[in-house]
Amino acid sequence: MLSPKEIAWMELESILDEWLLKHLDATLVPLATGSESEVFLMGPFALKFWQQEIPFDIDVKAQYLLLQRLHEHELPVPQAVGWGIHCSGRHVMVTMYAGQPVNAVNDEDYIDS
Repeated sequence: MLSPKEIAWMELESILDEWLLKHLDATLVPLATGSESEVFLMGPFALKFWQQEIPFDIDVKAQYLLLQRLHEHELPVPQAVGWGIHCSGRHVMVTMYAGQPVNAVNDEDYIDS
């Protein structure tokens, strides 16, 4: 099972760093698996665990920095709070958990999940 203790953190925002100090043995709850990654709920955070073999290059640091900049400009993206490398060599990125993916928008302009 994936554990935060198995990750060499390259960058951490203080909110994640403080949470990890108190919850290093946290259980990660699987949320979804996509073509590029598995996603886990880790307390108030979403942890994206990239697949070992994907058909394109992922620059996790660049994606992390992009999400930070977009969030700073108040665009509706999850707030990136950390990234690192799992002991298996797979990259991880952590964002604030923003809820389930949108499935549909109804006529009243609210989201059905």
